[in-house]
Amino acid sequence: YEIESVERAVQGELLGVKAKIISLEDLIVQKSISERDKDWQDIKNLIEVNSKLDWNYLIEKVSMFSKILDKPEILDKIKRLKK
Repeated sequence: YEIESVERAVQGELLGVKAKIISLEDLIVQKSISERDKDWQDIKNLIEVNSKLDWNYLIEKVSMFSKILDKPEILDKIKRLKK
């Protein structure tokens, strides 16, 4: 997953420095495995304002981590947030 995440990163600028920036989908994947309520609120907000998410990729990766962590509720939460 890490290699794919780096390959999906986009070129951007952060504080005047050119840098690779994680894709929105990968940010959501990484936040989804957190136990923090703030991360879930961030996910909800990100999904609400971004209509062009790659849902197939997002569901695939969240599903993978849900299985690895034996936490099916992670995938369930993401699916509930899908419009």
